[in-house]
Amino acid sequence: MAPAALASAITDAQRSAPVFTRYDFALHLQPSMASLEAEVRLWVRNDGAVPLGTLPLQLSSTLHFEHVRLDATPLRFAVHTLDTDADHTGSLNEAAVLLPQPLAPGASISLVVDYGGAIPQNTGRLDRLGAPAAIAANTDWDRVGEGFTALRGFGDTVWYPVASVPVRLGEGNRLFREIGRQRAINHSAVVSMAITTEFSGDMPNVALLDGHSVPAITLVAPPSEGFPGIATVQLPPTPLGFDAVSLVLATRALAVQSPTLGVGALPSNVDKAANYQAGVALLEPLFTEWLGAKPVSPLTLIDLPSASALPAQQGDGLLLPLKAGEPPQLAGSLSGALGHAWFHSPQAWLAEGVPGLMRVLWTERTEGRDKALQQLGGQRDALALAEPATPGSFGGEPLPAAQDAVFFRTKATYVLWMLRSIVGDAALAQALEQYRPSADTTPDYFQKLVETAVREQAGPNVPYAGGQSASAVTSAGAQAGTRVGAQDTASTPADSAGNAAASLDPRDLGWFFRNWVLEDPGLPDLAISNVFSSKTGAGDQWLVAVEISNTGYAEAAVPVVVHSPSTSVSVMVRVPARGSLSRRILLLGEPTEVDVNDGTVPEIEASAHQRIIQ
Repeated sequence: MAPAALASAITDAQRSAPVFTRYDFALHLQPSMASLEAEVRLWVRNDGAVPLGTLPLQLSSTLHFEHVRLDATPLRFAVHTLDTDADHTGSLNEAAVLLPQPLAPGASISLVVDYGGAIPQNTGRLDRLGAPAAIAANTDWDRVGEGFTALRGFGDTVWYPVASVPVRLGEGNRLFREIGRQRAINHSAVVSMAITTEFSGDMPNVALLDGHSVPAITLVAPPSEGFPGIATVQLPPTPLGFDAVSLVLATRALAVQSPTLGVGALPSNVDKAANYQAGVALLEPLFTEWLGAKPVSPLTLIDLPSASALPAQQGDGLLLPLKAGEPPQLAGSLSGALGHAWFHSPQAWLAEGVPGLMRVLWTERTEGRDKALQQLGGQRDALALAEPATPGSFGGEPLPAAQDAVFFRTKATYVLWMLRSIVGDAALAQALEQYRPSADTTPDYFQKLVETAVREQAGPNVPYAGGQSASAVTSAGAQAGTRVGAQDTASTPADSAGNAAASLDPRDLGWFFRNWVLEDPGLPDLAISNVFSSKTGAGDQWLVAVEISNTGYAEAAVPVVVHSPSTSVSVMVRVPARGSLSRRILLLGEPTEVDVNDGTVPEIEASAHQRIIQ
């Protein structure tokens, strides 16, 4: 079959098979013409089930393929246009590359691709949807330009070869799932860049390559009459991680340069940088407490050309229009971005979930727990819709393989928040601080890290009873003040089948990681089935029995709070999937109310339950 015929015959199965494991770029930028010329050696593996005789490669529709070579041998290819909103133009040029022999499943091949063209700002995909011009321009601001070049990669501008399934905005969540799929399958890729750029005014002095700040930009030749200046910058071989391949070069005033923060500002916004630095300074104690003494790399802020442009996170960088604001206000907007700079992981759910946790922790610290739970619950409805109704039914994704942001961001943040409620702040903070991306090579690495931290924080002689240390129960129960500790008088709580339910021991988290990380049975569905109370005869102490049912397929550890006019007692209980649990709690004063789950655990329906005791 001729290449032209092969191009129109490419299937989505063929587009889903290639995985790119390495990109080595040699790039030449001409900002005055908004153009890019590139040579890239790429390594691609066939992860499909059948051999690939034709390799699909895609680029933004404003770029064109020039040559494709296998070593020194040119390969034949044909190009056609593919309608898809993975690129800002709304379409991609797809090359059907005829391989000399089919690429077997699991096999890899290395090709050299020459391509080039113009990348001006383009809002084609949003124009087609009828978006107002201003909104489109402030959303799709990628371009090669004088003083500012930003190419955010797949999902914004496809400036490097990819293979993807065509998707459209307006087709539900398909585009964002394809963006997530691309990041998931290519996260182990290694990227290197050697960039030569022309410039006519001031030399670019801010570089964010593959999401990493690269300070060493070298002047080769200054501008002279009739000739542009030349500068070079390089990115050594660097793991891509859970991101798109991106490139940012800008000419900015370096308003802040510190171990924690770098700010490249437009001249008109230099005075605003100090408040961003002060905002980050407010965040630092929280981040030091939870993630360690210093970030993996400084957070880099790059001022966008338009004051109305939408911000974008690019690895350790945040592209945004610098605005006037007080440090506490700015701190809240920077907490997630700083999390990306402070914590790195090859696991998407940790790379995205830890910054999400830090956002909620900052809200809790500055505005209180209720506000933090409200923030956490803002995405619960979307998560509940995405989760399967029963295990194995349509929808749902185990976190290590998640490709939808509602899982690797929203659910991951919930998972870390729930872990905190089970093991405590000190143990989770220790695990996060001791986390090493290079050591995360087994499914249970993070689980074991947390379990070890629990043991070290608790000490060798502290037993656990239902998730609360026995010593803490005894100590609290002996107090005659405003709070009496909880006591589980049933040593083996029974589920609905009469079987003994496991206690909530934070030293053994296998059940939690199975239900919430490694598998995806859906969400729990809790209810307060019954509440019984009786006076014990010892002063004004009461024994309250709370029965909790769970009709969902996910086991969960939830907070239970029992109130009296003089005190409240809170315990964590582990409720089995498709079952129930009865917990007895000792309380000072006649009980008036029982609360189960305060929003800590996402549920199918409401995530808070209350029973008033008459």
